[in-house]
Amino acid sequence: MAPVTRRTDREACADGAAQSDGASGSAHGAFGRCQEGAQNECPGWPGSSEQVIDKCLAQMFAEGPGPFAGHGHYLNMTAPGYTGVACGFATAANGKLWIVQNFYR
Repeated sequence: MAPVTRRTDREACADGAAQSDGASGSAHGAFGRCQEGAQNECPGWPGSSEQVIDKCLAQMFAEGPGPFAGHGHYLNMTAPGYTGVACGFATAANGKLWIVQNFYR
């Protein structure tokens, strides 16, 4: 697989999506707002981004290949059609971390 390019031009929007989802408590609640084709989310994890990101992404990757139901995070991360990704971070009022990964073609 080819690496994806960091989409810094979309990171402010991804931060806003993470903030919106954290405020509403609804994962993927802001999906589509940033014109992404797919989205993965680490919803409401305790700890700092340094403590959370590796664990959350590893959990998504561990889904492995298969039908979209139950494997969607993995499929988004490995889809050859997605060439860019923007990551957004927000801490909700309860101190939990919300992280979105928006994928672009």
